[in-house]
Amino acid sequence: MWIVPMHSIEGPIDIPASKSYSQRALIASWLANGLSTIQNIGHSNDEQNVLQIVSKYTNVSIHETSIQVLSKGFDSSITYNLNIGESGLAARLIAPILAMSKGVHNLSGSGTILNRSMESLTSSFSKNNGLIQCDQNRLPLKIHGPLVIPSRIDLDDMDSSQIISGWIFALSAISPSEDIAISFRHAKSTPYIEMTVELLRHFGALILVKDQEVIIQKNSTLKGSNYEVEGDWSSASIFIVAAILNGNIKINGLNTNSLQADRSIRSVLNPLTTHFEINSNSIYISKKENPTAFDFDATNCPDLFPALSVLAAFSDGRSSITGLHRLKNKESNRSYAIKHNLELAGIKIMEHEDSFIIDGSSRNINKELRMPSFGDHRIAMMNRIVAMKNRQKTYIEDPVVVNKSFPNFFELFQQISK
Repeated sequence: MWIVPMHSIEGPIDIPASKSYSQRALIASWLANGLSTIQNIGHSNDEQNVLQIVSKYTNVSIHETSIQVLSKGFDSSITYNLNIGESGLAARLIAPILAMSKGVHNLSGSGTILNRSMESLTSSFSKNNGLIQCDQNRLPLKIHGPLVIPSRIDLDDMDSSQIISGWIFALSAISPSEDIAISFRHAKSTPYIEMTVELLRHFGALILVKDQEVIIQKNSTLKGSNYEVEGDWSSASIFIVAAILNGNIKINGLNTNSLQADRSIRSVLNPLTTHFEINSNSIYISKKENPTAFDFDATNCPDLFPALSVLAAFSDGRSSITGLHRLKNKESNRSYAIKHNLELAGIKIMEHEDSFIIDGSSRNINKELRMPSFGDHRIAMMNRIVAMKNRQKTYIEDPVVVNKSFPNFFELFQQISK
């Protein structure tokens, strides 16, 4: 895809649904007993794959603005054979759920997920007397159930909050006969654990949280519910950065009190260089002056790395972004992909311990670029911001990878480009 020089964005946009919330809501509707109505489900590949899974075991009705799911709750007598597409979140949420059902269950995927390590997921089984089989800690998985549930699940030192969320889902699905504690000391990205607890409580789960422990209470059950999925801060981050660099936009559909970790991008909004207004469901941003360097810890929000790296590249001064260890097991080796592409654009970027150190400048690029996407939706979207700062044309390889999370991303960006 060739991008011709256009150097600013302007206008209102409606941000797509959070696929993180959408997938959780769909899985909760499958596990819940009764009728659930979910509004604002997105059209990304990840969301549609989970919807197909849910449709296999429930009655699903699709309407213009909502999806209705009628379920009898989780059936622990079924042998499951599921394909989660490329969704790492779906794999980590669903695998522990399958362990609650008797038999040997198959969990497979496709595309980049087949190259991503599931070592932490398999470790969560072995630490708690679960049996899971795979080759070199990668999909497909064979999950043996039912797991004999202990009164305490040890998930300390997990490098993915998604695994902890998966076990919270699984234990909420079975109406335990006694309280079950899940320990998650030293967990990463804990806001996503809070998201899971909040959503499952909405579906009736009885969950206590204290210190670094979640307790699924005795006889907790999930019931059908109405749920509206909020907009996605990860997707919004691309447009926020583009507006800081040179834009004047209003982003609609965001919950500014959201539990999404990527909401923390608001901390880079500098009132000296950017005019912004934050309302209950929208954010308005316009450039005032050239942005300046910043320091940011992205350990708990690693999906912000691509957008923030571009912001640092075109901000005057030396910026640091911390949390590189969280990027190795994404759709690509994301730290390598970011560094490679910014160096193509002539940006000086270094890795120091767990951080990117980026020497930025507000000046534009002035050379024809060909930028790979590395099979990674967030790298492809990052490339589009770089193209906005190029006085010559830019070629973005494999743009269809954005279908994983934001199918109409390039069309929407083009509509507001000036």
